[in-house]
Amino acid sequence: MDKQPEIDFQSDATVFGFSGEAWSLRGVSGEYFGKTIPIERTFTIGRAPDCELMLASKQVSRHHANISRIGTILVIDDLQSANGTFLNNHRITDQMELHEGDQIAFSKGERFLLTVRRQDDDTDEEDDDSYAQVVNNAKPMVEKTAKPATPDENTDTLTWAVIGVAVVMLLGVIAWAVL
Repeated sequence: MDKQPEIDFQSDATVFGFSGEAWSLRGVSGEYFGKTIPIERTFTIGRAPDCELMLASKQVSRHHANISRIGTILVIDDLQSANGTFLNNHRITDQMELHEGDQIAFSKGERFLLTVRRQDDDTDEEDDDSYAQVVNNAKPMVEKTAKPATPDENTDTLTWAVIGVAVVMLLGVIAWAVL
């Protein structure tokens, strides 16, 4: 059985990008949720054991996509995968330039956020505003949910119920008095 290349999830090494910057993917769903994967060289994503980022989902092709550097920019290529590679919720067909905060998806359950860690950046990754924005903008699992009743709606319903009972009782008293 082939061994999957090991990824150092805690690496602080400077990866390709600009001087003082380290590019990485942060899992925002799926099996890599909460994990940060440094991008240190041309990087292949897929199900095959020789991929730098191996995903178990059957919706992911054996060699699904590549992330690589062209000069000082990072690009992503879909490797003619069956289910596509998505950049910010749009399926890519050509090589696309990547930017900090981009959301990348390889299947319905495997989403990543492209982050850049600067050497002078002392903030905790959990406080990353772009991460919070992507998570907050994620599509909900259920499109519509029942709206809880507000106190005003409960009060109005109760008021009309009391009025209805009072009217029925009044009609009953009138009918009893007439008979």
